[in-house]
Amino acid sequence: MKELPTLLALFCLFLFPLCAEEAKDVDAAFPAMAKRLSAAESRLPKKTIAVYGFEVIGRPGDSYAQYATEKLTHELVSFGKLLVIERSRLEEILKEQNFSLSVLADASTAARIGKLLAVDAVVIGTIRVTPGRTEFIARIIQSETGIILASADEYVLEEKKNSPVTETTAAPKTETEVTLNTSKTRFKPTEPIVVDFSGMPGNEYDWITLVKADQADDTYGEWFYTAGGKSGTHEFAAKNAGEYEVRAYFDWPAGGYEVKQRIKITVK
Repeated sequence: MKELPTLLALFCLFLFPLCAEEAKDVDAAFPAMAKRLSAAESRLPKKTIAVYGFEVIGRPGDSYAQYATEKLTHELVSFGKLLVIERSRLEEILKEQNFSLSVLADASTAARIGKLLAVDAVVIGTIRVTPGRTEFIARIIQSETGIILASADEYVLEEKKNSPVTETTAAPKTETEVTLNTSKTRFKPTEPIVVDFSGMPGNEYDWITLVKADQADDTYGEWFYTAGGKSGTHEFAAKNAGEYEVRAYFDWPAGGYEVKQRIKITVK
């Protein structure tokens, strides 16, 4: 997802409690890794890469890996040395090749993925969680040779507290009635999809996404933050034929993946 909110609350929900003053240090891990990985740009002819993603050691399928992937992607793009393939394009090509994103990627697998995507290199990573410490390791693998061109390693130490902070990160209770509307329920593949929303609670990180209707609630496609807006309009890009849902969520990451409202549309 674009720049996501502070990493602090996500640790509290999925990994372990951290004190509030550590949030900046945690988020600093990703730009530091992006800078080191970008040092490989001189060895990449087209400067093109794909960010395959992270594996969380001991917690397969943990949604935190998804956050880390998006955050590192954002920092690589922001650093500006490398051209990063859009995540949806990566997923589309791998699906066409019957290659699952759930497959753990080593250097040889990353090289194979890079060739499928026609990019110079692929970034793979690992998050290792141990009591009191979380370590992030990311490597950039050359597609043609499978050689590791650069590696970055960052870690965060937990400062133990007498009481966890999860109570302060709980999603705010609200009686808000969310409304989502589109101008019609059936769109052509060439038409952008304009969504009107109202009744959002006004949190900075309330968000709305457009996904395939058969995807689980803890997944997302193209999305945007409402940035504190309680109502407004957003234009999603045209989509391929299929059944889709527009879904509204509150206050990421405290609100998790609890859908507060959804509407279905058809692209045909």
